[in-house]
Amino acid sequence: SIEEVNSAVRQMDEMTQHNAALVEETNASIERTEEQAGELDRIVEVFRLAEAAEEPAPPVRRLQAMAGRLRRHA
Repeated sequence: SIEEVNSAVRQMDEMTQHNAALVEETNASIERTEEQAGELDRIVEVFRLAEAAEEPAPPVRRLQAMAGRLRRHA
């Protein structure tokens, strides 16, 4: 019936709004994490013992790629 369709549409709208809020929260968390990572980089800079590598270590590249993918989906 029409009432069932309306109920289903209302539920989908609520879920869409909930998902949008989750995406915003996730993006805010990503930004905070990136800021914290940058701050940690500055803090540990004093512990460098040799020439810095030209390219980040593999785990760093993977994290950067994951963060980029998350931002594109937002």
